[in-house]
Amino acid sequence: MLTTDEPQPVKTCQTCLDIARKRAVKRGEGDQSAVIDCNVLLRRHLAEKHTDAPVRMEAAE
Repeated sequence: MLTTDEPQPVKTCQTCLDIARKRAVKRGEGDQSAVIDCNVLLRRHLAEKHTDAPVRMEAAE
């Protein structure tokens, strides 16, 4: 499996947590396309709404 860095949600942001939860569900279903879509959505959200928060990345498992 190809590993890539994934954006991590801000723990106090419901939108971040919703996207991360959906990503986990799609990963469990084996839908890698949807996992990538969630990563894109989360990166965009972080850039737009959390400009003061450091963007933490973790390697996917």
